[in-house]
Amino acid sequence: GSAASISQSSPLNTPHLVRGVYWYRTFDKSFGYAPTSVITQNSADTTAKDDRRRLSWHLSGGGGWRCGDVTGLNSDSTYVKEVLKAPGGVICDVINSNYGVNFVDTVVLTPSIGVNNGIA
Repeated sequence: GSAASISQSSPLNTPHLVRGVYWYRTFDKSFGYAPTSVITQNSADTTAKDDRRRLSWHLSGGGGWRCGDVTGLNSDSTYVKEVLKAPGGVICDVINSNYGVNFVDTVVLTPSIGVNNGIA
């Protein structure tokens, strides 16, 4: 199924296409997705810092680098990572804990549309 497909191991800077989205999980580097096959894993993906359709979390410690265009989240303790599965797709959120349940950025993956982004 899709969960196994998106979590499969991938070589450095070589995401694989699953339902219109490029996913990667590189040992001791990072896990994430992008709208194109172009990623730059300096550990996490640093390509196009203003692209709201990307997610990249470190796998070697230090938290997550980005959720959309919210970057520099490595050791930021004011944010929390979430991955939720819903009938329509997968939702990855970065929540600013200073504001309770207000979402700073929400990245939504739906099977038919790909990666979308909006602020709730």
